[in-house]
Amino acid sequence: MIEPNLNTRISKPNVVRNFPIFVGESNDHPDAFPDGLFIDGLIKNQFGMEMGYIYLKPKGPELIKTIVSNELKNTGFNILTNKNKNVPELSIIVNQIFVETEPGYFAYGNVSVIDVSFTISNQNKSFSKRFKTIEILNIPFFNNHHFLHLSLINNIEKFISASIPDITEIYIKEFK
Repeated sequence: MIEPNLNTRISKPNVVRNFPIFVGESNDHPDAFPDGLFIDGLIKNQFGMEMGYIYLKPKGPELIKTIVSNELKNTGFNILTNKNKNVPELSIIVNQIFVETEPGYFAYGNVSVIDVSFTISNQNKSFSKRFKTIEILNIPFFNNHHFLHLSLINNIEKFISASIPDITEIYIKEFK
């Protein structure tokens, strides 16, 4: 079980001033779990055999929604709690959030993948953008499951650094 810290402060503070936005639903993509296993990662031994499953707490969609909401708030957005037809809505589809170990001869690779689609829309327009980040953390000779957590945290930081400025830019250009 991996429980990342949800109180992030990665984005530049106060980029915008009280622009209202409603962060709507955050869901898994319908094809995210084709085999019916709702796992968020795999642990493998030195020979590449699966030894166990990894679960995130909270699950991927709630994790991404909470972190994105915190970062938008840090950037200066006014996050509304109720939907308003005059205010743009941000909806989130988590295509993939996955962590796993990749064993090698002299090192373990701790791989984290975050793939999310955002849609910002109001009653007149809609804009979508997809962000995918991958973090590989190689550890020589031995592996500890804390490195998987570190790989996920590094990837969340990379994901926020890529996505929040673009969401802000789309909002300013198209909805202000």
